[in-house]
Amino acid sequence: MNAQDFRNQNLLNYADYQRICQKYSQVASFAYWVDNFVATKYAAPDLLVNNETEFDERLKGNLQKGVAMIGLNFGARKKDKLYTEVMHSAQLPVAQRLALRREINNLSNQYAKKGAYRSMYPALDTYQAAPSVFKGAYMTDLFKFALDEKQAWIGAGIATPEGRDLQQVLDGQPELIAENIQGLKYELQTVVGMPERCILVLMGGQVQGYAAQIKQAFPQALVLNFGHYSAYQFSHEQWLAKGEKLNATALAGIANW
Repeated sequence: MNAQDFRNQNLLNYADYQRICQKYSQVASFAYWVDNFVATKYAAPDLLVNNETEFDERLKGNLQKGVAMIGLNFGARKKDKLYTEVMHSAQLPVAQRLALRREINNLSNQYAKKGAYRSMYPALDTYQAAPSVFKGAYMTDLFKFALDEKQAWIGAGIATPEGRDLQQVLDGQPELIAENIQGLKYELQTVVGMPERCILVLMGGQVQGYAAQIKQAFPQALVLNFGHYSAYQFSHEQWLAKGEKLNATALAGIANW
């Protein structure tokens, strides 16, 4: 299959967008930068629209459901808005946790704002003078479904200050691994509408540690590795090289479909 055909076949429509907003606006983001992105001081604007006309004007043709980029879990840094509330939210009912999460993030594009620009733009926006197969990819986290959601796949979040802190949570509740793999499958296939043959990009070494379980859940997917955009040990030039390699690997995989 041709890479551009793959992307065009999986462009998000307004019905897809509405489903995502209704279910996962607290986690959803997209690898999409508007044309005047640099003029916005590298902070990707939010992707909320009020109706189909606004969707057609701002987002149609730019967001897709053929590729998902997957991080580990919700971060909660001390400088963040509502940090204290988030870190004490585990005991709250699911509905309150969800409301808190949506107060922090409601389809806020590119969580890290400038960090995502540094690592992902323009390599995941344009490749060889054409739209990258990753342009407008859906972005989410693996661990966001707590056990008290009772497989309703609400996505109220499992927030930790650092990704490494999540291991303590998993040590106490090891069943969360299978629970969240199953929830990810529901999220991507039922809500987002991703095809069986899709591309899943695991961002960062920690989430890459669950590659075997993810491949088992998505047997026809092309599962690739990429750094997490918050990894500041790499320069922008190094990120560009990583993006070029990721594009080339994806195109080779799609050609075999």
